Amino acid sequence: MEKFKASPLPIPTQEYNEQYMMQLVKILELYFNRLDSKTPVQADYFRSSTGINGGYYIDQILWLSGNGTPEAVVTAPIGSLYSRLNGGANTTLYVKESGTGNTGWVAK
Repeated sequence: MEKFKASPLPIPTQEYNEQYMMQLVKILELYFNRLDSKTPVQADYFRSSTGINGGYYIDQILWLSGNGTPEAVVTAPIGSLYSRLNGGANTTLYVKESGTGNTGWVAK
């Protein structure tokens, strides 16, 4: 079986916050580096009991999706991502930046 090699990540445009983009790039690099390894770690499927759609753990980071804001609803470790299915401008992607419970989510 031939080893999979992920393509390089694109350079973010100036309309995005550089710090946010660097966090996102680090998470994606971690994920793709796992795919590039000879023994890739498969992401574990996770079904939340809060009614939020299933998500994936990438190492210890969680990536979920659902409707509405994750603030005060979704508990996840710092660095986790939430894709809001019914979001609009600046409310489609959330990053868990602080806290240990279900608060600390910031829309990007």
